[in-house]
Amino acid sequence: MKRMTRQLTALLVAVMTMTTGVLAGEKAIRAYDEIDFIEGAPGIHFGLLTGDWNAGPFSMIVRIEAGAKAPDHHHDANYDAVSIQGTWVHTTSDGTEHVITPGSHAHQPALEVHGDRCRGPEDCIILVQMDGPNTFVVAE
Repeated sequence: MKRMTRQLTALLVAVMTMTTGVLAGEKAIRAYDEIDFIEGAPGIHFGLLTGDWNAGPFSMIVRIEAGAKAPDHHHDANYDAVSIQGTWVHTTSDGTEHVITPGSHAHQPALEVHGDRCRGPEDCIILVQMDGPNTFVVAE
């Protein structure tokens, strides 16, 4: 748990240095391989697309490597997500596992504990839009 806390702290520090993506009114087109990703936990990467991590709202690409799992956690903001690639498994606070395949949508309410993992064989790529600041609070 201490190792995970250190990794998440490192993620937040990295996020503070990469605070803004494309802002409203700006035009930008980037290929996937041009997105700057940071690793938040082993096998979980975040690439800011638009907005401001610290103030919100913002959008990002989340890449979860095949077989990787995020610890149970919550966010202080709501998010909507669309799976682009892979088999994303999203576990809600009641323990229900939802298998989310490409093209499927998920809404995650703020402050609700949940978990995420990628059931291989390929990495999961997810487009996420958060309506507030970026937080990632590991569940006790």
